[in-house]
Amino acid sequence: MSRDLPTGKVTLALPETFGKVVVLPILCSLMQRYPELRLTLHFSDTLLDLKQKKIDIAVRIGGDIALDTQEGFQHFGYEKMVFCASPDFIEENGMPNTLSALCAQHIVGYQAQNGKMKPWVIPTNSHPQAWHPSHYRLIVNHTEAHLMSVGQGIGVAQLPYWLIKERLERGELVMILPEVKLDGLALTLRYKVAQQSSPKIQAVLNTLHSLSLVN
Repeated sequence: MSRDLPTGKVTLALPETFGKVVVLPILCSLMQRYPELRLTLHFSDTLLDLKQKKIDIAVRIGGDIALDTQEGFQHFGYEKMVFCASPDFIEENGMPNTLSALCAQHIVGYQAQNGKMKPWVIPTNSHPQAWHPSHYRLIVNHTEAHLMSVGQGIGVAQLPYWLIKERLERGELVMILPEVKLDGLALTLRYKVAQQSSPKIQAVLNTLHSLSLVN
């Protein structure tokens, strides 16, 4: 077997839901191409330190951990945030045609691990701004629970397009104000610079470049 082929173990840290929905299928396809490649995947929304946790590559959404001088960094875009609700909710409450009408609806909110509510990103005349609703009908602290609650008709939410794409295609969710599609959190890769030239690391990094197409 050629030494240029990716073989051996690579350990990755992935955001929990984004990792399962978007990254895992990409990595499984890579492993089918290279049977000698072995991956260990850690799914967690906690930002893991590459050195302390023996992580080779980390996919991150947002986060503010300082960049170590021994780490490489790649930015591959932003989450695209869209407003949505279930068809039943729209049938009962009507389709909001303006931001003010949307903001007056029942809202399903997301609370981050640090206890802070994730704001909506809304357009203004100058640039998008964060907006915190004054009240919520439901608050959850888990991405998949957030999605399921909206699908059950509890209220409206602003969610990443990658998360709702398939439900939109199946008609299980409806996009509200589809012209309003705003940048959310940054999507980035971190990896150990010393290992970058390794065929197995390079193969995984090259494959993960396709994440720029998720939106």
